[in-house]
Amino acid sequence: ALSLIAYFVTTLEILKRYRVTVNLRKTRFLPARAEFVGRDLLPNGNSPAQSKYSTIKKLCAPASYSDIQMLNGLFRYYSQWIPHLEVEIQGWRELVKEKPPPGTQTPEEE
Repeated sequence: ALSLIAYFVTTLEILKRYRVTVNLRKTRFLPARAEFVGRDLLPNGNSPAQSKYSTIKKLCAPASYSDIQMLNGLFRYYSQWIPHLEVEIQGWRELVKEKPPPGTQTPEEE
């Protein structure tokens, strides 16, 4: 119990030092899971956010050059949890290296 109190005191001191305002009604202390930028922060290590699972499972096959770029970026963001990612997306990466098909918007044009 003493280490928990010391943890809160340290946390509050850091918040005060950086003049952070906390809305206590919206604050949860010691949650089992906290999500931050698409990752769940857990006591035993980070993992992809559970809230993103259903969205990722519903992804359709890429239909355009931009779709391939978006998926490559998404998969690279979660790469530490995807075994053999480089092998799995090699074909898509090669497609992106090539010039996009005529009529396809490149990121600069979007």
